[in-house]
Amino acid sequence: RIRLEAQWELARRESWPVLAAVACDTTLGPLSRLHAIWGVDQIARMNQSLEQPIKERLRGLLFDQEAVIRSAAVKFAGDRQDDKAIERIQELLEDQSARVQYYALRALGEFGDRSSEAAVLRVISEQAESDTAIRHAGILALSQTRSAEELKLLSQHEVEIVRRSAVVALRRLHHAGV
Repeated sequence: RIRLEAQWELARRESWPVLAAVACDTTLGPLSRLHAIWGVDQIARMNQSLEQPIKERLRGLLFDQEAVIRSAAVKFAGDRQDDKAIERIQELLEDQSARVQYYALRALGEFGDRSSEAAVLRVISEQAESDTAIRHAGILALSQTRSAEELKLLSQHEVEIVRRSAVVALRRLHHAGV
């Protein structure tokens, strides 16, 4: 509770350099660093003139050793549309952490990144059957990056879970054929 109040107060004061330093300090625990990332995100939402320097400062967290920090960094990059982070986010679809993969799928969907279709379909094919969160994120990515006509073409895909995911994505788009 105290950490949360401190996060909100520093965000209110727009003390983003302090929060960014905490977020990037690998000697601190993950919870402190997460609150710092969330606080910096609050500041970026409240003051768009600070968004670009904040993106640049936090981009390195996409390479952090802690999976929870990488996932928060991916979420931040996707929410803030950090187009300089797309290539790294695409790489994070291969991360060992399902949480990081989930947020990478969500971020690529938020970007509307069409260049990642093969990687997104591979993650859905390999993991969506056993991991409902990955399935959900994959469906969101498909619905945000593909037209209804493109999704209908996936009905011919060789992997059943991809076909089902495409149907659910069509449903999310309120397509008349579903």
